[in-house]
Amino acid sequence: MLLPRLALSISLSLLGITMASAEASSKAEQLIKTFKLQESDQPSSQHPRWKKPDSITVVIPPQFGPIAKPLVGSLKAVAGDIPLNTYIPNPKQAAPAFLQKSEVVFAFCSKDLLNQLPQLTWMQIYSSGSEGCTATAGLNKTDFLLTNTRKMAAPAIAEHAIALTMALSRSLAVYQRQQLEGQWQRQAQSLSDNEVGGKTMLILGLGGIGNEVAKRANALGMRVIATRNSSRSGPDYVDKVGLASDMHQLAKEADYVVNALPLTEQTKGSIDQSFFNAMKKGSRYISVGRGKTTHTDSLMAALKSGHLAGAGLDVTDPEPLPKDHPLWTMDNVIITPHTAGFSMAAIQRGFILYQENLRRYLKGDKLLNPVDINRGY
Repeated sequence: MLLPRLALSISLSLLGITMASAEASSKAEQLIKTFKLQESDQPSSQHPRWKKPDSITVVIPPQFGPIAKPLVGSLKAVAGDIPLNTYIPNPKQAAPAFLQKSEVVFAFCSKDLLNQLPQLTWMQIYSSGSEGCTATAGLNKTDFLLTNTRKMAAPAIAEHAIALTMALSRSLAVYQRQQLEGQWQRQAQSLSDNEVGGKTMLILGLGGIGNEVAKRANALGMRVIATRNSSRSGPDYVDKVGLASDMHQLAKEADYVVNALPLTEQTKGSIDQSFFNAMKKGSRYISVGRGKTTHTDSLMAALKSGHLAGAGLDVTDPEPLPKDHPLWTMDNVIITPHTAGFSMAAIQRGFILYQENLRRYLKGDKLLNPVDINRGY
């Protein structure tokens, strides 16, 4: 769950975070129930290196500036007499020595950071995507517990995906450009399919984000189909569920495709020319999962040829997208800079999850939102 540079001061009271107790808070219990959060198979105390940590390390990236103080404060409320060490990464400065002894770490994960954590037992990452510290990144270190923020930003991302869907349907990007140029051109850009009701949306990845997108698309009167790895069954608001291997066949039915896939060895570059060729002519593509799952050159070719009517991209490959990249100037493309998950509610949910998982770890209990390091999510 990445954060923008918020131009405001955020306090624990504003976030709605309370002082922790030895038991799960009512907000944590409600969070678990609402989002059906998954627990790890084994209690954390079963890990061979588990013990009450001598200290807790909180890595604070630059974009966390406005929430650094409440983040540390919320964790201190749970840690009690266990000291918290904070670390703000700076490429011009050597990493602090305490990283070498850190057992419990809150951070965005990366290969470089993991190499500095030989004693790591548990890491809670700030994002739902965990490809930076799993087998996807080519890591050999798999002997630690890893949890993420899966589902915490899902409502915000789902609303963003629907916003991109509606914006493409109503040609809002074209009208926005006309506004900037002071042009009043009262003519329909397209009358072929500018209402989403009755249209079919294919969601690639019926996980935390995909389910939230599906709920909203169904409420708009869309027919929703989806893929998932686990089974061909799904909730009532999804009309058909296929496996990942079915995505090309399902693409033939879709007017809109929403990519909510995680990045794994299997999904990397999987949305390629063959997939876009399988999509209906005149259909639209929205990507809110991970940029590297989409083969960018194939996407551009499908857009230039007119096979795709448009694309809404919150994630890209490469990312950040270079200033001179041709995607920026395409009339039928809407780009947002990986901001779909930004919301105060998502921050609140994240803080509650951090507190609850730390409380559980210190007691040796099962953790929420476990990540399979070998599988990549």
